[in-house]
Amino acid sequence: MVGLVLLWFVLSILVASIGSNRKIGFVRAFLICVLLSPLIGLIFILISEKHSESLMKLKISHDSDSLTDEEYNKAVRKIKPNNEDRINMLIGYSVVGAIILIIYLIYRFLG
Repeated sequence: MVGLVLLWFVLSILVASIGSNRKIGFVRAFLICVLLSPLIGLIFILISEKHSESLMKLKISHDSDSLTDEEYNKAVRKIKPNNEDRINMLIGYSVVGAIILIIYLIYRFLG
């Protein structure tokens, strides 16, 4: 049983790593893989748009004056976050993980 759970998580991490270069991202892909299955997660990932395709569409919109420079830069930053954005995201995920761990520990020892 433990081996099956471990295999599920390892496969989820491997499949979700493919999602890091797509719009779905690693975290969403990992959650789908863990909650549903790595195979279903892979399907979601393959349906998701690649970053390069999204950036190309943005560039075309910007070049045709459909987007201002500010809108274009904001949209690009959502697709390709800078180091400050990555640090803030990591802090946010760490806080959420810590809260989940605390809730689990309280439930485990008091429940």
